[in-house]
Amino acid sequence: MDVATIEMTREEAREKHREHKRRRVPRDNRRFYKQERMIYWYLAEGFTLIDVSRAIRESPVDNAGRPKLAIAATAADRVDFVWERGSNFARFNSVTGKAGRIDTREVMMRRKNSSEMLLSRDTREVIGREHAEIVQAMGLGIERKLARSRRPAMPAAPASVGVEAFARVPHLPLRVRPEAGRLSDWHTLFEVERWESRPAEAVDSPDPFLLKHVAGDVFVKLAEWDLTPLERVMAREANVA
Repeated sequence: MDVATIEMTREEAREKHREHKRRRVPRDNRRFYKQERMIYWYLAEGFTLIDVSRAIRESPVDNAGRPKLAIAATAADRVDFVWERGSNFARFNSVTGKAGRIDTREVMMRRKNSSEMLLSRDTREVIGREHAEIVQAMGLGIERKLARSRRPAMPAAPASVGVEAFARVPHLPLRVRPEAGRLSDWHTLFEVERWESRPAEAVDSPDPFLLKHVAGDVFVKLAEWDLTPLERVMAREANVA
């Protein structure tokens, strides 16, 4: 799966991280600086960092204008894509059969004007402008791995009706699951094979990424996989994918 990644050489990231550690972290805006240091560390260690909001906006869309990428809590069974009429934000609601909705991320699908921020918002913790400040302050570049012809502009939401669709969150097999951590610690970014109009019709999707949130829209990729036919059957029967 090709998505927009945040790029910096490991050597440059190591130097930035060493420089950052030499400086005392002031009390004001402490959270921002700690996130900045963590991003440098991940880049220095060779991890792939993904700007999830940008990746979703730059993904291809289906005939109904729904993005071919989705973000969901890994612990969820299903993700509900909701784009209400007149809204510039679409929601990806993570849902489980037992607990209901457990996570929501909002992604801006269009701009009202050139100065409006293109950021996602986590309803549990609104990051605001931190992501843009981090990327700008750190001098990070965005590598666009999707060909320009494959990245059509995201259409505006229909004026008369909203958009609602459903997809199954890919099951995380044991063979790629990190040894440390819980399902609630991670998110899954995946290509939606087909959005469905009813929850019961949601189908499996291939080629997902396991992500861990770092700051703002920045996530680190921990793993990627594709379910085998046997794993798909077992996950479906267990009602966890």
